Formats: sequence, C-alpha cells, structure tokens
Amino acid sequence: RRQKAYKSQDLYNWELVSNGVLQDGLVYDYNDDAAPPSAQTPFAPEVIYYNGMFYMISSPNGQGHYIFESESPEGPFYAITDNIGRNIDGSFFIDNDEEIYMFGASSGAIVAYGLEEDFTTFITADDGVTPKQNLLTNCKVGGWNEGPYLLQRNGEYYMTYCGSHYLSASYRVDYAYAKEGSNLFSSSAYTREDTVLVATEDDFKGLGHSATVLAPDMDSYVIGYHNL
Repeated sequence: RRQKAYKSQDLYNWELVSNGVLQDGLVYDYNDDAAPPSAQTPFAPEVIYYNGMFYMISSPNGQGHYIFESESPEGPFYAITDNIGRNIDGSFFIDNDEEIYMFGASSGAIVAYGLEEDFTTFITADDGVTPKQNLLTNCKVGGWNEGPYLLQRNGEYYMTYCGSHYLSASYRVDYAYAKEGSNLFSSSAYTREDTVLVATEDDFKGLGHSATVLAPDMDSYVIGYHNL
C-alpha cells in the first residue's frame, strides 16, 4: 500500500527521504491519495524528471500501470491516471528531441509506446485511435521478456531487459544496441548484443529487472537489479 524511497550522494550510504507530508521514507501512500489504484501492492516503480515535474510509473499487483506525479523526487506522489493497462514493468525514456517513450513488457515481448507531454495521453497511429506502438522483437531473451530500460550514451541507445523464467538460473539481463538517430519504434533499429548480468553462484540467481544510472563521478554508470 506504500512506496518507500532512499537517497544517496555516493550510492554507498543511504538515508530515508522526508517530504514533510508522509511518514519519513514514504513517497506514496494509497491512504493519502484521492484516487488510488484498486490493486495496492506496488510493482516496479520508476521515476523520471520532465519540465519541472517528477513522474512515476508503477504496476500495482502486476495488473496494468498507473502514472503518478510530484514536484519532488521525494514525493508525495499522487495518481494522475486510472489503470492504463499495458501489462507490467513500464519504463520512461525522453529522447534529445524531447519525444517521450514508454517501454513495457507485454505478451513475452518489449513494446514501445509514444506519450504526450502530459504523461497520460498516448500518441495515436495514423488512424487517430490506436496507440502508436510496436513490438521490439530484436530485444528478446528466451520466451518471456520483462524489465525494459533504455539508456542513451554519446548519442547511442542501449536497451536492457531480462528474460527466461525468474526462478531459473538462466534468468538474466541482456542488452540490445541502436545507433544514434534510430527510429526507436522500429524493431530492426535494435541489434541484440550480449548478456550483462547472469548468475554465477547457486545462491545468487534470478538476476533481473535492472535500471542504469550515472555514477557520482559523472562518467561511469551503475546498474541496479534484483536477485533471489
């Protein structure tokens, strides 16, 4: 029913956030929202900054997605959509031209969607009704994909994602590469490359759903992921 957050300046030492509204450590509380999701166990929350606001996407109970908004990364966040569906593991990306993308896991594949600046309206295809979307079939490992995350570095794009079954030792994070200027809706723009994370010990498996952030040195990158 709640989402908690920590903050750090060095990625080693962490402290609970405090927004002066919710209990320390909480960035979202279903009880404090006028229009909370009906399912109340948050899955895979992710936050992005755009035009003065912070937007969080989460998949309560793995049943579709809700989008939340706050003036601070420490919250409090409030829901700005009903359930927008589109399965699980939503992730935002904003390109250099300020086009906004949502990537999600659906039917065993990664799907790309386009979003308007309000983060609630999906861009439609030429028929003006159907959401503009495409399966990224070149971003695939095994028969099931989850946890997409797109990183841009020096103009090039790197899509990480996980696959096979999360209870399997082969569950891992792979990545695909796309050149600068690529059409991010086109599956052919991505070239499947290699594995980033995979289990190496019997008690260290289920490595998946990662996100990558710029390190405090402002040059290297750090990847965070879950394991069993």
